[in-house]
Amino acid sequence: MAHEQGTRIWPLAIAFTVVFLIGGALGYVVGRPSEAPAPRGTLLAGQVRIPNVLGLSVSVARRILAPMGLEAARSRNLASREEPAGIVLAQGLQVGRVVRPPRTVALTVSAGPGAGPGPTYVFSRSDVIRIDHLGPYRWDTPRVAFDGPPVSLGANTRVIGNATVTPYGIARERGPTGTAIVVSFRVISFHGPAWYVIVRAFSRQRESPSVRPTVDVRRLRGRALEIAGNSCHSRRFGSAPLLAQHAGEPDSADLVVPLVSLYAFRVRLPIDDIPSLGPPGRPVVFRVEGTDCRSRPLRIG
Repeated sequence: MAHEQGTRIWPLAIAFTVVFLIGGALGYVVGRPSEAPAPRGTLLAGQVRIPNVLGLSVSVARRILAPMGLEAARSRNLASREEPAGIVLAQGLQVGRVVRPPRTVALTVSAGPGAGPGPTYVFSRSDVIRIDHLGPYRWDTPRVAFDGPPVSLGANTRVIGNATVTPYGIARERGPTGTAIVVSFRVISFHGPAWYVIVRAFSRQRESPSVRPTVDVRRLRGRALEIAGNSCHSRRFGSAPLLAQHAGEPDSADLVVPLVSLYAFRVRLPIDDIPSLGPPGRPVVFRVEGTDCRSRPLRIG
């Protein structure tokens, strides 16, 4: 009997040993550090992904590329009627390509003249907001005087770097000197250098008949003036300051409104707030800086 029991135990011991060895081998294979290639799209240590700097100014492109160990090099200038001077039209390394810095990114840059003033007004172009905290962000443009409120608002935005950002909200803010666009968003998470880029913020203006360049001024009740301009064309800008000066004295010009649309604008101002009027009865001219738009000399008491 004892011999028969010993005969039965040996096969069981061998089976348990085999199972133990196989389990240990599987545990080692599963638990050891992986030597397999990293998943596609994952950056290895020392690698960076080429960001998209198209539509940005050269200075902003450099600010974004430098922390990644990438150097921006202007390769050539190209005339463009869509983008103003200094905006990146093309880049030498493909967007999204993974490289090891240092590397040079060749940039093709607009030489202008860019789009002239028209029904679509670009409030701001190539503004970069560094993402450095979680939570809400707010960004706004300078105020610009139009002929009535903008019909519609829009923005082209881009996130560069490893950040999670909510869709933006957009609104207009009106004030005595014009309208501004406000863009708001919220950062949920970010890792490493990251930026929120406003490629451009824009609005569509109210349609206006094309007329000769002009500035018209009329008196309103309560010691106020209405100043309206139209077709104050400039190939370089979409807006410019409105100035007031004594007739025949260009050096006496004072700022009336910081920015007016060169397509069409209309502002209402108290006479007492216009600095260049000086003594009552002295002729005054209103003009849009850098253009041929100016009013006839007026005596405003």
